[in-house]
Amino acid sequence: MTYRDRRLARAERLRDWAEKRAASGRAGFQRAHNLVKDIPFGQPILVGHHSEGRHRRTLERSDSAMRRACADTDKAQGMASRADNIEHAADRAIYRDDPDAIPRLTEKLAGLEAQRDRMKAENAAYRKGDQVYAAFCGITLEQAGAQRARIEAEYSWCRQPHPSYSLQNLGGTITKERKRLTELTATKTSSGQAILDLTGETPHARAGLTITATQTVPLKAWKKPRDVWNVTGNLAYWRPILLDLGGSAYHGVISFWDDPTPQIDEAIRAVEAS
Repeated sequence: MTYRDRRLARAERLRDWAEKRAASGRAGFQRAHNLVKDIPFGQPILVGHHSEGRHRRTLERSDSAMRRACADTDKAQGMASRADNIEHAADRAIYRDDPDAIPRLTEKLAGLEAQRDRMKAENAAYRKGDQVYAAFCGITLEQAGAQRARIEAEYSWCRQPHPSYSLQNLGGTITKERKRLTELTATKTSSGQAILDLTGETPHARAGLTITATQTVPLKAWKKPRDVWNVTGNLAYWRPILLDLGGSAYHGVISFWDDPTPQIDEAIRAVEAS
């Protein structure tokens, strides 16, 4: 199951829980209404009358049912909102284990670079005067003048359509996405040499792999750390084989719950002998 599948499954569970909470809220509102429906509207508690105790208990039960119904309704709305956020993020996000992650990320990167080039060209045309700016944007000279007046009023410290900070932020996003694309290309392809160092003392050292024994860091204090072995290094070639051995890929690392050294070394010897 991919990360996208897990997120969408989480959203589906949230929607199921939200529906149950909403149904509980509707039932609570109905119960609160049924408890007091036979009491005339505005009927005060008759202090000293034989009905006083029953009247007070009925109002308390109705109030309690109403409060629980309000709490269930609020919880249902919160769960539904969380499910909406997960689905909205999944529609826009490009996760590492998506089958089409590389082409989608390539397309996104090309769009960001084209947007930056457009912004730079617009700033350059703006600096050359209203006539050039109007021709670049496809507007009239009067519209260009009005646009210049608006820009100088809004960005008196940065007299151009796109402030420098917006270009810097976009450049940072492009750098981050370019790095992601490089990492994904390296981890999703099996290109590269199987053996990088013929002088290595162990098979995994000759293959350019590093096996590190560590422990997990639980997010909750009551959970105990768990032993885990992380494999890094020449994953461009060995990643498919490591996954076949039972490893899990996460952020450029292949992790194992048991020491994989014997299995990895045996697989490397088989490749060396072939």
